[in-house]
Amino acid sequence: MFKLHGSNVHSTLTSDEGDISNLCQYKWYEWCYFRDHKNAFPFNREVLGRVLGPAKGEGNEMAQWVLKANGNVVPRRSSRPLKTDELHSEQERSKRKIFDDLIARRWGTSINPPTTPKPDQDFEEYEDNDEEARVIPEIEDTVDVNGKLLNQSPAYDQIIHAEVSLQLGEEMKTGKVTKRAVDHEGKVVGSYDNNPYLNSMIYEVEFPDGQMKEYAANIMAENMLTQVDSEGYSTTLMKGIIDYCKDTAVAVMKSDMYVVTGRGQKRARKTTQGWKLLVKWANGSETWIPLKDMNESHPVETAEFSRARDIADEAAFA
Repeated sequence: MFKLHGSNVHSTLTSDEGDISNLCQYKWYEWCYFRDHKNAFPFNREVLGRVLGPAKGEGNEMAQWVLKANGNVVPRRSSRPLKTDELHSEQERSKRKIFDDLIARRWGTSINPPTTPKPDQDFEEYEDNDEEARVIPEIEDTVDVNGKLLNQSPAYDQIIHAEVSLQLGEEMKTGKVTKRAVDHEGKVVGSYDNNPYLNSMIYEVEFPDGQMKEYAANIMAENMLTQVDSEGYSTTLMKGIIDYCKDTAVAVMKSDMYVVTGRGQKRARKTTQGWKLLVKWANGSETWIPLKDMNESHPVETAEFSRARDIADEAAFA
């Protein structure tokens, strides 16, 4: 402590003075007024509340968690302490008593528990004039009169309708995940989780030849992760380049592959416009890809193909 020379640990480590303004503005559970933009005329936009502390990650640095009269907690950056006349006003005292009674009815006291059940959502999303509330809609599964699921593929299941290359026999084939697999009693096998490693579901995959196979979610997730790069683009294994296409209307001809600069220097035109290569993938599919993309992703294979097809002297491959 003596080595800090009157400073604090935060300032010594970061060389930055700590800002505790959001802590000094209110005492805990202090009365405040905050602006509620949902209230339209003739209702007052300033609403009574109690401050619970700084709201980190919500609004600006001065935003505070505020307890509303309905028992919900909201982040607000437009709050202010009560004025002196408001603290001693009989009308304001009556409002504060009603507020405390509503909170006691909703959440109870330190002695008496609440008399009404707590709702599932106790927080309200932050919103103001500049930022709208970001609310995720709740999606419920469709059930029959007996409560049995009718839709075995909920909308929140991110694996449904995904395409993935999987081992089918001795080859890799691209299949489409169609639905969740069920057992002989019609019940879903496993439990769903957003984390692929915790997802124990079994899914049915349909292949181009019409075959339907069942695969575990973690197997499909592993195949998906190994077939994409860090940006999410597919990196399916390439079997080889089998053909090329040259658009003579836009491609540079051999006779025009060199230009002469103003100083009389002869330089080659570096352009791949008008050229495409036909790539065959390990799963059997074929794709026409522009030459410029192949030069970036598979430069060695592209150079070998150009020499094998005797087009290495073209302007696009120079």
